Amino acid sequence: MIHATRAAKPGRPGRRRGREYTTYFTVIYTLALPFATAGWLRDALRGDLSDTRGPLSRARAAADEVTPTIFSA
Repeated sequence: MIHATRAAKPGRPGRRRGREYTTYFTVIYTLALPFATAGWLRDALRGDLSDTRGPLSRARAAADEVTPTIFSA
């Protein structure tokens, strides 16, 4: 019978993001922020509140979508 008492490593599982990834993410987030704010204002003025995320969350989602695409190429 095998008995394993070794504890798992603390922290989050997954790959650590490097400095280059963080730099690209920051640049893309900064560029996406004005467009996300404009879209949020447009939706708010139209009364379309189906998307409850604010402009910061929208910009982060855009950066989360675009940045990995750059690194997968």
